[in-house]
Amino acid sequence: MLKTSAFEENLRARVGEANLHAASAGDAVSAGGAGRDVILVRPFTEADDVAGFHAAKGILTSEGGKASHAALVARGMGVPAVTGAHVAIDLEASELTIDGRTFKAGEQIAIDGSEGTVVEPGARLIEPEIDERFDTVVLDPPAFAKSKQSLVRALAGYKEINLRAMRLLAPGGVLFTCSCSYHVSRSVFLEMVADAARDSGTHLELLAVTGAGRDHPEIVNVPETGYLKGALVRAAD
Repeated sequence: MLKTSAFEENLRARVGEANLHAASAGDAVSAGGAGRDVILVRPFTEADDVAGFHAAKGILTSEGGKASHAALVARGMGVPAVTGAHVAIDLEASELTIDGRTFKAGEQIAIDGSEGTVVEPGARLIEPEIDERFDTVVLDPPAFAKSKQSLVRALAGYKEINLRAMRLLAPGGVLFTCSCSYHVSRSVFLEMVADAARDSGTHLELLAVTGAGRDHPEIVNVPETGYLKGALVRAAD
Protein backbone atom coordinates (compact mmCIF):
# COMPACT_ATOMS: atom_id res chain seq x y z
CA MET A 1 0.00 0.00 0.00
CA LEU A 2 1.33 3.43 -0.96
CA LYS A 3 0.27 5.83 1.76
CA THR A 4 -0.58 9.48 1.09
CA SER A 5 -1.76 12.30 3.32
CA ALA A 6 -5.17 12.78 1.78
CA PHE A 7 -8.23 14.26 3.40
CA GLU A 8 -11.37 12.80 1.84
CA GLU A 9 -12.65 10.41 4.49
CA ASN A 10 -16.12 9.35 3.43
CA LEU A 11 -15.72 8.29 -0.18
CA ARG A 12 -14.74 4.73 -1.12
CA ALA A 13 -12.26 3.66 -3.81
CA ARG A 14 -12.45 2.23 -7.29
CA VAL A 15 -9.61 0.91 -9.44
CA GLY A 16 -8.71 2.78 -12.61
CA GLU A 17 -5.95 3.85 -14.94
CA ALA A 18 -3.78 6.82 -13.99
CA ASN A 19 -4.54 9.65 -16.40
CA LEU A 20 -1.69 12.17 -16.21
CA HIS A 21 -1.85 14.14 -19.44
CA ALA A 22 -1.99 17.92 -19.35
CA ALA A 23 -5.42 17.96 -21.00
CA SER A 24 -6.51 15.33 -18.54
CA ALA A 25 -10.19 16.19 -18.47
CA GLY A 26 -10.44 15.58 -22.20
CA ASP A 27 -8.33 12.44 -21.94
CA ALA A 28 -10.56 11.14 -19.16
CA VAL A 29 -13.64 11.74 -21.30
CA SER A 30 -12.06 9.96 -24.27
CA ALA A 31 -10.92 6.99 -22.18
CA GLY A 32 -14.27 6.77 -20.43
CA GLY A 33 -16.04 6.80 -23.77
CA ALA A 34 -13.83 3.87 -24.81
CA GLY A 35 -15.01 1.91 -21.78
CA ARG A 36 -11.82 2.24 -19.72
CA ASP A 37 -11.77 3.08 -16.00
CA VAL A 38 -9.76 6.25 -15.46
CA ILE A 39 -8.47 8.10 -12.40
CA LEU A 40 -8.11 11.81 -13.10
CA VAL A 41 -4.71 12.90 -11.73
CA ARG A 42 -3.94 16.62 -11.47
CA PRO A 43 -1.99 18.90 -9.11
CA PHE A 44 -5.34 20.62 -8.57
CA THR A 45 -8.63 20.86 -10.41
CA GLU A 46 -10.70 23.77 -11.63
CA ALA A 47 -13.96 24.40 -13.46
CA ASP A 48 -12.56 23.26 -16.82
CA ASP A 49 -11.91 19.79 -15.36
CA VAL A 50 -15.53 19.05 -14.41
CA ALA A 51 -16.15 17.06 -17.61
CA GLY A 52 -13.33 14.78 -16.48
CA PHE A 53 -15.08 14.26 -13.14
CA HIS A 54 -18.09 12.81 -14.93
CA ALA A 55 -15.91 10.37 -16.88
CA ALA A 56 -13.45 9.43 -14.13
CA LYS A 57 -13.80 6.70 -11.51
CA GLY A 58 -11.72 8.69 -9.04
CA ILE A 59 -9.76 11.92 -8.52
CA LEU A 60 -6.20 12.31 -7.19
CA THR A 61 -4.57 15.71 -6.54
CA SER A 62 -1.35 16.80 -4.88
CA GLU A 63 -2.77 20.11 -3.66
CA GLY A 64 -5.82 21.13 -1.66
CA GLY A 65 -7.85 19.59 1.14
CA LYS A 66 -11.45 19.18 2.26
CA ALA A 67 -12.45 22.60 0.94
CA SER A 68 -10.62 22.31 -2.39
CA HIS A 69 -12.44 22.33 -5.72
CA ALA A 70 -11.61 18.65 -6.29
CA ALA A 71 -12.91 17.56 -2.89
CA LEU A 72 -16.14 19.56 -3.01
CA VAL A 73 -17.10 18.64 -6.58
CA ALA A 74 -16.13 15.00 -6.16
CA ARG A 75 -18.11 14.70 -2.93
CA GLY A 76 -21.17 16.26 -4.51
CA MET A 77 -20.96 13.88 -7.48
CA GLY A 78 -20.23 10.77 -5.40
CA VAL A 79 -16.81 10.30 -7.03
CA PRO A 80 -14.01 8.99 -4.77
CA ALA A 81 -11.27 11.57 -4.24
CA VAL A 82 -7.88 11.76 -2.57
CA THR A 83 -6.79 15.41 -2.31
CA GLY A 84 -3.64 17.04 -1.00
CA ALA A 85 -1.68 13.80 -1.34
CA HIS A 86 2.10 13.60 -0.84
CA VAL A 87 2.72 12.70 -4.49
CA ALA A 88 4.64 14.33 -7.35
CA ILE A 89 2.67 14.94 -10.54
CA ASP A 90 4.54 15.82 -13.73
CA LEU A 91 1.95 16.66 -16.36
CA GLU A 92 4.47 17.27 -19.14
CA ALA A 93 6.08 13.85 -18.61
CA SER A 94 2.72 12.23 -17.82
CA GLU A 95 4.18 10.75 -14.63
CA LEU A 96 3.00 10.24 -11.08
CA THR A 97 5.63 9.53 -8.41
CA ILE A 98 4.70 8.05 -5.03
CA ASP A 99 7.31 7.10 -2.44
CA GLY A 100 9.99 6.99 -5.13
CA ARG A 101 7.96 4.81 -7.47
CA THR A 102 6.91 6.30 -10.81
CA PHE A 103 3.74 5.46 -12.72
CA LYS A 104 3.30 6.40 -16.37
CA ALA A 105 -0.01 7.48 -17.85
CA GLY A 106 -2.09 4.39 -18.55
CA GLU A 107 -0.49 2.29 -15.80
CA GLN A 108 -2.97 1.15 -13.21
CA ILE A 109 -3.26 2.62 -9.76
CA ALA A 110 -6.15 2.70 -7.31
CA ILE A 111 -7.21 5.19 -4.68
CA ASP A 112 -8.92 4.57 -1.37
CA GLY A 113 -10.82 7.71 -0.50
CA SER A 114 -11.92 6.38 2.89
CA GLU A 115 -8.30 5.90 4.03
CA GLY A 116 -6.66 8.62 1.94
CA THR A 117 -4.29 6.22 0.21
CA VAL A 118 -3.05 5.22 -3.22
CA VAL A 119 -2.95 1.43 -3.43
CA GLU A 120 -1.54 -1.23 -5.71
CA PRO A 121 -3.54 -2.38 -8.77
CA GLY A 122 -6.02 -5.16 -8.14
CA ALA A 123 -7.67 -3.56 -5.14
CA ARG A 124 -11.22 -4.72 -4.52
CA LEU A 125 -13.84 -2.45 -6.05
CA ILE A 126 -16.20 -0.79 -3.59
CA GLU A 127 -19.12 1.30 -4.73
CA PRO A 128 -19.05 4.90 -3.43
CA GLU A 129 -21.47 5.71 -0.63
CA ILE A 130 -23.03 9.15 -0.22
CA ASP A 131 -23.91 9.98 3.37
CA GLU A 132 -27.12 11.91 3.92
CA ARG A 133 -25.42 13.91 6.68
CA PHE A 134 -22.91 16.70 6.21
CA ASP A 135 -19.68 17.87 7.80
CA THR A 136 -20.55 21.54 7.24
CA VAL A 137 -23.91 23.31 7.07
CA VAL A 138 -24.34 27.06 6.63
CA LEU A 139 -27.64 28.86 7.28
CA ASP A 140 -27.80 32.45 6.02
CA PRO A 141 -31.51 33.20 5.55
CA PRO A 142 -33.08 36.57 4.79
CA ALA A 143 -34.51 38.68 7.61
CA PHE A 144 -37.57 36.82 8.88
CA ALA A 145 -38.60 39.54 11.35
CA LYS A 146 -39.43 42.66 9.37
CA SER A 147 -41.18 44.18 12.38
CA LYS A 148 -41.76 43.57 16.10
CA GLN A 149 -45.18 42.19 15.26
CA SER A 150 -43.64 39.41 13.17
CA LEU A 151 -41.08 38.37 15.81
CA VAL A 152 -42.93 35.30 17.12
CA ARG A 153 -43.50 33.89 13.64
CA ALA A 154 -39.93 34.75 12.65
CA LEU A 155 -38.46 32.87 15.61
CA ALA A 156 -40.57 29.85 14.74
CA GLY A 157 -39.15 29.97 11.22
CA TYR A 158 -35.57 30.34 12.44
CA LYS A 159 -36.03 27.44 14.83
CA GLU A 160 -37.46 25.20 12.10
CA ILE A 161 -34.59 25.69 9.66
CA ASN A 162 -32.00 25.33 12.44
CA LEU A 163 -33.70 22.17 13.66
CA ARG A 164 -33.52 20.66 10.18
CA ALA A 165 -29.89 21.73 9.75
CA MET A 166 -28.86 20.19 13.08
CA ARG A 167 -30.41 16.87 12.08
CA LEU A 168 -28.27 16.92 8.93
CA LEU A 169 -24.99 17.25 10.83
CA ALA A 170 -22.60 14.32 10.89
CA PRO A 171 -20.80 13.62 14.18
CA GLY A 172 -18.16 16.30 14.53
CA GLY A 173 -19.84 18.42 11.85
CA VAL A 174 -20.17 22.17 12.21
CA LEU A 175 -23.14 24.46 11.67
CA PHE A 176 -22.75 28.19 11.07
CA THR A 177 -26.16 29.79 11.55
CA CYS A 178 -26.92 33.47 11.02
CA SER A 179 -29.63 36.08 11.29
CA CYS A 180 -29.84 39.58 9.86
CA SER A 181 -33.10 40.46 11.62
CA TYR A 182 -32.64 43.57 13.76
CA HIS A 183 -35.68 42.65 15.88
CA VAL A 184 -34.02 39.34 16.86
CA SER A 185 -31.41 40.22 19.47
CA ARG A 186 -28.29 38.15 20.05
CA SER A 187 -29.63 36.74 23.29
CA VAL A 188 -32.95 35.79 21.71
CA PHE A 189 -31.12 34.30 18.70
CA LEU A 190 -28.90 32.14 20.92
CA GLU A 191 -31.92 31.02 22.95
CA MET A 192 -33.55 29.92 19.69
CA VAL A 193 -30.44 27.96 18.71
CA ALA A 194 -30.38 26.25 22.11
CA ASP A 195 -34.10 25.44 21.86
CA ALA A 196 -33.62 23.92 18.40
CA ALA A 197 -30.67 21.89 19.70
CA ARG A 198 -32.78 20.44 22.50
CA ASP A 199 -35.56 19.45 20.10
CA SER A 200 -33.11 17.97 17.59
CA GLY A 201 -31.59 15.67 20.20
CA THR A 202 -28.14 16.83 19.08
CA HIS A 203 -25.43 17.63 21.61
CA LEU A 204 -23.91 20.85 20.27
CA GLU A 205 -20.78 22.68 21.40
CA LEU A 206 -20.75 26.46 20.99
CA LEU A 207 -17.50 27.40 19.23
CA ALA A 208 -18.08 31.10 18.56
CA VAL A 209 -20.64 33.88 18.55
CA THR A 210 -20.11 36.28 15.66
CA GLY A 211 -21.29 39.62 14.40
CA ALA A 212 -20.48 42.07 11.64
CA GLY A 213 -16.97 42.23 10.21
CA ARG A 214 -14.57 45.10 10.67
CA ASP A 215 -15.64 46.57 7.35
CA HIS A 216 -19.22 46.77 8.66
CA PRO A 217 -18.75 48.03 12.23
CA GLU A 218 -21.36 47.93 14.93
CA ILE A 219 -21.77 51.28 16.70
CA VAL A 220 -22.30 50.75 20.44
CA ASN A 221 -24.77 53.65 20.80
CA VAL A 222 -26.65 52.81 17.58
CA PRO A 223 -28.35 49.44 18.26
CA GLU A 224 -29.70 49.27 14.72
CA THR A 225 -26.16 48.51 13.50
CA GLY A 226 -26.11 45.28 15.50
CA TYR A 227 -28.53 43.39 13.30
CA LEU A 228 -25.96 40.85 12.08
CA LYS A 229 -25.33 37.90 14.38
CA GLY A 230 -24.25 34.31 14.03
CA ALA A 231 -23.27 31.21 15.96
CA LEU A 232 -20.77 28.49 15.08
CA VAL A 233 -21.62 25.17 16.73
CA ARG A 234 -20.26 21.64 16.44
CA ALA A 235 -22.04 18.33 16.84
CA ALA A 236 -20.22 16.37 19.54
CA ASP A 237 -19.11 12.89 18.50
